[in-house]
Amino acid sequence: MIIADFCAADTGGQSFKLTRAINEYSDNQARSFVKEKNYIDFPSDILFKNHDHDFVVEYLSKAEIVHCHNKFRYANGWSHINRDAKWIIHQHGRFPESQDMDLIYEGDKSRSALRVVSTPNLIKYVNDDPARWIPAPYRIAELELMKKLNYIPHEKIRLAHSPTNREIKDTELLIKVCAEIPEIELVLIEGQTHAESLRLRSTCDITFDQLQIGYGNSAIEGMCFVQPIIAGMNDYVKDFFKNYIGYEPYVVATAENLKETLMSFAKDEGKRNLYGKLGNDYVKEWHDDKNVINRVLSIYRGL
Repeated sequence: MIIADFCAADTGGQSFKLTRAINEYSDNQARSFVKEKNYIDFPSDILFKNHDHDFVVEYLSKAEIVHCHNKFRYANGWSHINRDAKWIIHQHGRFPESQDMDLIYEGDKSRSALRVVSTPNLIKYVNDDPARWIPAPYRIAELELMKKLNYIPHEKIRLAHSPTNREIKDTELLIKVCAEIPEIELVLIEGQTHAESLRLRSTCDITFDQLQIGYGNSAIEGMCFVQPIIAGMNDYVKDFFKNYIGYEPYVVATAENLKETLMSFAKDEGKRNLYGKLGNDYVKEWHDDKNVINRVLSIYRGL
């Protein structure tokens, strides 16, 4: 198969991670097309403003699978894309409630597409079908090695938090709570490239993700570093873990019990080790890039 993977901007680097793994673990050919980059600076195969137009036209004309992340508008239109290509719409983060589930985006409404999602909180938008969940892929062994190279025990327990949006990620609440716990040093990671963000997180002991949505990429990275994760979990996600995974891979917190939860981890090394291993076992089963690509290719073949 020839796969064209489109991403308007960085969505946790998933476009490039997927295409890299497809090329590495299968005989298929995949390219990541990114419209623009931001400070996070995830890699990509083709950045449109720097692209070789002839190469893009030729590649798209042969594409058998078109994999789009969130909303994507290709400035030159969709006319170059093989009319027989099958389409995937890959939703991340929060799903726009006003969006029409049955229509592909403005680029070409005449096409039908299979929708897939990256996080458990979105599975309700794909008919509660866990087969259409594509966990974010990670090279876990590389991150475990990064931790071995960077981690040094500190006097205080270092808590990593990397908000892209302080309101959504409950950052102000976290800052307030951490200020009341002398055993914890808050490592606030903002405005950094993804590479630097990973380096800083690898020096920490715990990761706090967010309370409102559930776990995201920062939590997955923390699990790869064998760190216990603290995040929220609504009833829908709780049912997903109970019925599909069989256990909860991170510690669930609320605004009301966040201080108590953080204090329990700061004072109990055994608890940190227990939940660090639990999360690490989880990502090895569900987020290892080779396992993820097996799921992705199964979806592609099903089209």
